[in-house]
Amino acid sequence: PREDADISAIKETTSQIRRPIDSASPAIGLVAVGSAGCGMLNSLHGKLPFLNSTVAIDTSQLALYRALADQYVLIGAHADKPSDPNAARFLAKAAKREIQEAVAGLDIVFILSGMGGAAGTGISPIVADVTRATGILTVAAPVSPFSFEGDRRLQIARSGVNALSRRAEATVVLSNELYASSAGADELLNAVLEQAPASFEHLYRSIAMIFCQQSVIGIDQEDFRAAMSCGNGHAVFGYGSADGKKAVVAALEAAVSHVMLGQTALNRATGVYVAVEAKPDALKMASLSRILKTVGNYAPNALCFYGAIQNAGIEHDYHVSIL
Repeated sequence: PREDADISAIKETTSQIRRPIDSASPAIGLVAVGSAGCGMLNSLHGKLPFLNSTVAIDTSQLALYRALADQYVLIGAHADKPSDPNAARFLAKAAKREIQEAVAGLDIVFILSGMGGAAGTGISPIVADVTRATGILTVAAPVSPFSFEGDRRLQIARSGVNALSRRAEATVVLSNELYASSAGADELLNAVLEQAPASFEHLYRSIAMIFCQQSVIGIDQEDFRAAMSCGNGHAVFGYGSADGKKAVVAALEAAVSHVMLGQTALNRATGVYVAVEAKPDALKMASLSRILKTVGNYAPNALCFYGAIQNAGIEHDYHVSIL
């Protein structure tokens, strides 16, 4: 009961503590779908700059009640909870108007959903249908299962990811199995589960920080669409941070070799978006030129767009993100 009271109190103040957004900046929303997506809303609460609105969508009243969001959409309110993605998709189609109202006025939407179950897999492509139909730039971040969850769940997850990638400008899979493999067998489960929301936070920042404030090198939504359209919706993402005299090289190498990206994928890229965030006294012309030339060499056949900002408040000297 105490926990429920605390959640209710936070929900009542959520809309009051949102940071004022410059009206000239794009309005950004986060739509969390299914119990996994809605659950991650709580760990991301207060960590996403320039966020205008959060929406929680699920077939479960309990999952929605526990999620910290500005708006809630219950799918299939008068039906039995669906047990497979097709049933959830059918109910979501009937709720398109409610979904459209929840994302109205937004320019960019991030869709965060778990894959392999009924709600996240079935509903998130319908959300992407709605956002794309209304001209909203859509970035999807589906979370895929661990291998020990079984072949059937993995198959359902792959189907859901493919459905999302046909609708969103960029679909970046946050793979629990990939995080587990890179962490090793002795890593604690909680530490592995924290990787997906942490990766999503970096993905979000790489776009929001460039789009929503004055940049040294700017990029707009159409540039981003152009870069992402080269991949037919499929995207991979890497990021890295570093300090000191060799911060540029270290941050770039960390981003390129990130478990979600890798040099092989970058070599084969047809479109690339690079975001650079650096402290004002560290952002030098030679350093920036080195990043852009290096990425260009790694991805010689890609249409590349770059954004760079100065940020005195970041933890490290340099932060490089590559999508």
